[in-house]
Amino acid sequence: MNLNKAALALIALFELGHAHADECRDQLPQILQTVYGGDAVAAQTVVCKVWPAQPQFTLVAVPLPKVRHEGYGETDLEILVVKTDTRQIQARRLEPHLLDWDAVYVDGMVFDTALYRLSEQQLAFGLRIDRRGSSRANPFYETSLRLYLLNGDQLQAPLEKLLVSGSSGEWDTRCTGEWHDRTVTLAVAERAGREGYNDLLLSERSVQSRAEERAEDCLSVEERVTKRRYRLTYGDQRYSVPSELQVLQ
Repeated sequence: MNLNKAALALIALFELGHAHADECRDQLPQILQTVYGGDAVAAQTVVCKVWPAQPQFTLVAVPLPKVRHEGYGETDLEILVVKTDTRQIQARRLEPHLLDWDAVYVDGMVFDTALYRLSEQQLAFGLRIDRRGSSRANPFYETSLRLYLLNGDQLQAPLEKLLVSGSSGEWDTRCTGEWHDRTVTLAVAERAGREGYNDLLLSERSVQSRAEERAEDCLSVEERVTKRRYRLTYGDQRYSVPSELQVLQ
C-alpha cells in the first residue's frame, strides 16, 4: 500500500469511528443491562468505542469497584467485546486489581484502535490508562498501553504494562526542581517473526531537566536528552516488556 492509500485508509477509519461514537454511548445502557443485569454499574465511568476496523464489534471497558479503604481502593477492570447489532457478548476478560488506586489514581482510559496488525490474520486493539499522583511537590503521571487480541470467544492480552508516556519530578512548587519526562512510540514490524507474530519496535525519548530561580526569574539550567530503541519478540503467548519500560501497576 502506498502512502496516499494508507493515509486515505486511516482517514476513512477515523471518520467511521467518529460516526459510531454517539451510537456507542446510546447503546451503552442496553449493553450494561445485557451483561450485568440488575447489578449497579456506573455508566459514566465506562469507556466504549465501536471498533473502526471491525465495526461489527463494540469495545467496552468497565471499572468494577470492589472495596474502598481509607486512602486507597481496589477496582477490577473488565474488557468486553460486544456484537454491535445485537449487544450480545462475543468475548470478555476480567483484569483483577488493574485499577487499584492510592496516592496514584486512575485519571482516564481510552481505547486505542490504531492498526496493530500483529500477524497476517490477527489485528489487535489497545487500551491506554492514565494515572496521576496526588502530590504537588512530587508530580507524577504515566500512561500505559495494553494490547488485546480477539480469538473467537476469547480475549488474549499479548502486551501488558507498557509505558508510553510519563513524567515525574521534585520541586519547591515555585521553580527550583528536577524533572524526568519519557515518551515511547510503538510500531509493528512489517515481517512476521517468531510463531508468525510480528516484532514490536519501540522508540524511547527521555528528557531530564532542571530549573532554578535566578534574579526572580525561573530558568531552565540543564537538559539532557537520551534516545533508545527496543525490539520485542513474541513468545509464550506474549511480548515481554523490559522492566525499564514497565509502568508501576
